[in-house]
Amino acid sequence: ANLGVFFCVPAAGDVVVTDERCHNSIFMGLRMGRRGVRSVSFRHNDVDHLERLLREITGREEETKPHVFVAVESVYSMDGDICPLADVLDLSARYGAGSDVYAGGRVSVIVDEAHGVGVYGETNVSDLSPSDSPDPAPDAEEPSPSEPPPSGPAGGAGVLASLG
Repeated sequence: ANLGVFFCVPAAGDVVVTDERCHNSIFMGLRMGRRGVRSVSFRHNDVDHLERLLREITGREEETKPHVFVAVESVYSMDGDICPLADVLDLSARYGAGSDVYAGGRVSVIVDEAHGVGVYGETNVSDLSPSDSPDPAPDAEEPSPSEPPPSGPAGGAGVLASLG
């Protein structure tokens, strides 16, 4: 899936910021993908380094603001480290569309969920969430399987689940 996503989704002028320990399939998709997509890596799970890169990318005075994709894994396949997903999502929101920091630009997070199934929540990808996320209200009704998922922004591990 990573190969296809990173081959097809970023367009010329976009910037992909990856954790340096992301799976090779992400880097292969970027290498095989469209020309003109810039790729930079931040130190593994180093949110401060990620913020410095986002500040540098989004602070440029350009006529057209690039779409910035931040690529992480919920659980890293090589060593089992868990991504500080809540912090990554907070940064993407701070530097994303509608923010004063990056007016006119977009920042999206892509989470590789291939090695995290069953680590968070139950065993279904749609049950996954960062460990510090609040529990849903006890009286909240479960949507019926025939209803479409709610629209609007999806966060973290729910991003890929909401595409289904």
